[in-house]
Amino acid sequence: MTETIALPEELLALRASLDNLDASIISILAERLKMTRRVGQLKAQYRLPATDAAREGSQMVRLRRLA
Repeated sequence: MTETIALPEELLALRASLDNLDASIISILAERLKMTRRVGQLKAQYRLPATDAAREGSQMVRLRRLA
């Protein structure tokens, strides 16, 4: 039989917070996926190129600043 060890409240609270963050991240990523699909549809509709090197470059700079 395995022994149950009582975990510190702080550890339990941190785990709960991490679980909440994980759920938020998944939700945000799902929303982002919907938007990127719509971007693809609009690019196809207006016969725009699939990639935009200038935008990708500016996004990389912006995201590096956020990191």
